[in-house]
Amino acid sequence: MKKIQIYKFISFLVISFLIAYSIGFITFFYLVISKYSVELEISHQSNFVVVATGGTNRILKGLDLIKENMNRKMLLTGVGKGITKKQIESAFLLDDTQKTILNCCVELDEEAIDTYSNANQSKVWLESLNAKSVFVVTANYHMPRLILELDRSLKNVIIIPVPVEPKSKPIKYWWKIDNFYLLVIEYLKFTLKKLYISF
Repeated sequence: MKKIQIYKFISFLVISFLIAYSIGFITFFYLVISKYSVELEISHQSNFVVVATGGTNRILKGLDLIKENMNRKMLLTGVGKGITKKQIESAFLLDDTQKTILNCCVELDEEAIDTYSNANQSKVWLESLNAKSVFVVTANYHMPRLILELDRSLKNVIIIPVPVEPKSKPIKYWWKIDNFYLLVIEYLKFTLKKLYISF
């Protein structure tokens, strides 16, 4: 009898967890769709851009922001140890204008290895430039977690999200196995980070 009661209790906990997780995931998915999956109207301006490395579209969007205003500076955070601008030029097949922008206006951060350190390195860079606002470029599904980290680090800096859509389009084609797995893991990381910051 006790074994049956324990089994029922464990089943209740598992089902409750799955329901709560599913509701949270749907809420997270809606957040990305409603706030970060469309081209946002930029209501603020800044001379500083931070791009979290992780996809071709992110880097190209950052370079486009510099192209709009050559007075801007950009930090490409988390490029990896030993990565050079020449390697970036080749890897992303940059044209002459993009190469010029990369070499004149972009700083490479080799230290960051995750979203937490992306935010910390961004903080150091922005403080060194006395920045009051910054464009933040990353994938749409990654933006909520990066904003969480930056809000924690940057107390007096206006954060202007500039989400980009990855080539795999995980939000649009969420039912594909790789995309669905990516979103589930990202939601888990987002939730854990939110809980950590809350406490």
